[in-house]
Amino acid sequence: MRGDNTYLVKFSPRLFADPSHPRFNLTEERVTPFFIMNNKGRIVSDKLFEVKDTEYLTATVAKELRYTAFSFMNRPIVEPSGDDNIYLARTKHFLIEKLDPNGNYIRAFYYPVKRKKFSPQDAIQATEEKYVEYVSEWRVSVIKNADEENIPDKWPALNTMLIDDKNRIWASLIVNNEEVYQWWVLENSGKLIVRFTWPRSRSIEVVKDGYLYAKKTDEETGLAKVVRYRIDMQSN
Repeated sequence: MRGDNTYLVKFSPRLFADPSHPRFNLTEERVTPFFIMNNKGRIVSDKLFEVKDTEYLTATVAKELRYTAFSFMNRPIVEPSGDDNIYLARTKHFLIEKLDPNGNYIRAFYYPVKRKKFSPQDAIQATEEKYVEYVSEWRVSVIKNADEENIPDKWPALNTMLIDDKNRIWASLIVNNEEVYQWWVLENSGKLIVRFTWPRSRSIEVVKDGYLYAKKTDEETGLAKVVRYRIDMQSN
């Protein structure tokens, strides 16, 4: 919710994945527009901005076209801040754009980071560990049968991004250690405050009032719980 009790909303483009359909667009570039909606569900703005939609990986398996989104494919991240500014990134690079409440460009900041070499075998293993058998079989078949030119040679730089209650930017980066993410905390100007590593098994969901709230899943039971941590911010 924005400060004036309105919402930043998106309208994802309709996906026509059947190649025989006249509006087939699975392999085309699609864009997602963003608007402002009031608390009655009405659009009260012109289009503010638009972003390229998530890239899907496709493959033909047993003469059937299959497709799905994977975390290793380039995808957009859009996060509003408490002052109604908007931060926009794509996961491929550590490049974040700052927009004003009306979607007008303010500035961008970029950090050159070394991206991890992509391994289809690692992606398959992660898929098999995350999903139930019939889902993982489908997703693995897409990875194994996709055209080589559509498989990335490196993992994305970014995994997630969130904005805390002080309008600071928290971005998690993919590193070689598969057990952790490296988190960067930035001022809203893009200036680096601190970096730290954090277990992937404890996903950071919210940062507010000097506390970090992370979701932790029990490996044996599969049950998730929220754990609160006090923040001791020291410059790095």
